[in-house]
Amino acid sequence: GSVSAIVSPDTSVCPGGSIVLLAAGGGTYEWSPSEGLNTTSGNSVVCTPVEPMRYRVIVSGGDDCKDTAYVFVDIRMPPLNAAGEDIMLCRGDSVVIGAEAYAGLQCRWTPDTGLSDPNVIRTKASPSETTTYYLMIPDQGSICSALDSMTITVTEPPQFTIRDTALCEGGVAELFLEILDDTGAGNYRYQWNPSFGLSDPNIARPVVTASIDISEYNVTVTNEAGCSTTKTVRVNALPGEKIKVSLTTPKKAIDPGESIKALVTIQAENTPDGIRSITLAIEHDEKIFKITPDNPVFKTSVDASWWIAGRYEAPGRYLVKAWGDTPLTEAVAELELTGYLAEKDSDSLSLTILDVSETPPDSQFCRVLMSSGIPLSVNEVCGGNLRLVNIGSFQTALYGAGPVVETGGYATVRYSLGLGGFAMLGLYNVHGVLLKTVAQGEMKAGEYEASIYSGDIASGTYFLKMTTGQITITRLVTFVR
Repeated sequence: GSVSAIVSPDTSVCPGGSIVLLAAGGGTYEWSPSEGLNTTSGNSVVCTPVEPMRYRVIVSGGDDCKDTAYVFVDIRMPPLNAAGEDIMLCRGDSVVIGAEAYAGLQCRWTPDTGLSDPNVIRTKASPSETTTYYLMIPDQGSICSALDSMTITVTEPPQFTIRDTALCEGGVAELFLEILDDTGAGNYRYQWNPSFGLSDPNIARPVVTASIDISEYNVTVTNEAGCSTTKTVRVNALPGEKIKVSLTTPKKAIDPGESIKALVTIQAENTPDGIRSITLAIEHDEKIFKITPDNPVFKTSVDASWWIAGRYEAPGRYLVKAWGDTPLTEAVAELELTGYLAEKDSDSLSLTILDVSETPPDSQFCRVLMSSGIPLSVNEVCGGNLRLVNIGSFQTALYGAGPVVETGGYATVRYSLGLGGFAMLGLYNVHGVLLKTVAQGEMKAGEYEASIYSGDIASGTYFLKMTTGQITITRLVTFVR
């Protein structure tokens, strides 16, 4: 007669679990593959699969009739990360823990301290200290049992100290803030409010410019866990005298060789008796501009007892000093500026107050010194940069050492610079290769001499080349033995 194979329906097990598979309909039974089976014969086998597997059973009768049946055994995965990720929590706050995807499953949280309900997946946790919670989920329906955990790290709000400060109105200072201890959260964020008058409202110690309009700033410090602390710092702007100086010119750009008048305005506000003297510094690129020395004059009417003088303290640093016997509250001085080297970009003429004196010398008022410069450029001429080399008492020139020099001793080279700056003088062969550096470095305008040792120079024709700024001068020199 015929054989009809019967086998258990498709099923599933949890990882590491076992299930009995049954077959019927014949006399002998042959199971395959053998992976995960305790035996490959008989109508009953124990299946412990390590991966999803499709098994085949061949059922045979006594008259060599056979039939085949199949059963699929799947592996059910337990809930993954059911407890959720570890988190940081500010002391006194609460948070809902447990993965939302598994809400509704039977479970048990341990310990239950600080939990609103330890028997639901999604529960509110309010621990008073750092706690690791364990979530146990039993087998239920198609869900395998699982054990998961998560840790809530309880952090303190940031602890820090600040200091009130007092400044002259318009004065600047760095606000003080210091973290007292690192609670483990780290990565602090800062927010100062209002932001007006601050260099950066999102750093620990911004620089504040004191204003009578704002006397308090709130600062909030937040750590990585989101815990924050807010404090208030007072910035007292002390009213008082203001010494202002400014520099103005009738043009923003001049031509090489052109001279213009620059005005220095001096103002003393809220001074008890005015000022007695003031010293200013005007700084600029000495290759681009030049101020006529000792030429400042008062443009507006000033008491006859006041004097003014100017001089270069160093290249590019011009000092102006004004002084007198009677108090001064306002004056305008005139300087002469001359353009030298053409420059596309504007060069800053900075103005700084170096010193102020008044009567009485120890003022009861707060003093604010305010100064401002201007941008000024020198135009390009004829499509290229132009350096004026004969404005001063020197010209830029190379007088050479010959034309014919006997070798074996020292040859003297004379040269001059019409304008101070970097200069380089060298001896080259006819192929343009530098053989000797005769002179090199920053030099002032003037005349110079340099010596060339010719004892190691072969007879022949050479070139002396001097480069300064945008000027290159070449002279032919012949050495003979």
